[in-house]
Amino acid sequence: MNSSVTKQPLISVIVPVYNIIPYLPRCVESLRTQTYENLEILLIDDGSTDETPALCDRLATEDERIRVFHKKNGGPSSARNFGLQQAGGEYVGFVDSDDYVDADMYERLYGAIEKTGMPVAQVGRDEIDKDGNILPNICEPVATEQVIPAEGFLKELLMHRGDCSFCTKLLRKDLFTIEQFPVGALNEDFHLL
Repeated sequence: MNSSVTKQPLISVIVPVYNIIPYLPRCVESLRTQTYENLEILLIDDGSTDETPALCDRLATEDERIRVFHKKNGGPSSARNFGLQQAGGEYVGFVDSDDYVDADMYERLYGAIEKTGMPVAQVGRDEIDKDGNILPNICEPVATEQVIPAEGFLKELLMHRGDCSFCTKLLRKDLFTIEQFPVGALNEDFHLL
């Protein structure tokens, strides 16, 4: 790691993992090749019953930034909350284990936080089917870069503009000192917002 990287704040990327062998290597590779290098990748194995735990352990041998934790199954919220407890970064991001991200995603997100002084930044996303085709957006994408206060952000979500998924965001970790993901809830991202 070069000296300019160590001046960047550490970003912890939390990846809840459960029985996801076909998709996990691509997900992890998209994180390993980020242009923002000062990050740790936390694979939280949520009690997988297939060979996923062994795959996580093998992936960790390929990059010292990957840390693996095996826990009893509790669902995605439980895995994310566990990851928050293990995260050493000043900032946290979340990626679902069947997703992959653009190589410059965390560089762009951190750049937006640094530029605006806000505790959260968000990028757009595409939903892709099993054949690699981009699916229609279910929410109206944000066309331009903008700073939205918290109250305005909630309104944007309720009007189906923007995205409530935490997989498109970088957040200051201290935002999670009061609230965490509700265990057992469907669409846990939206509940926490």
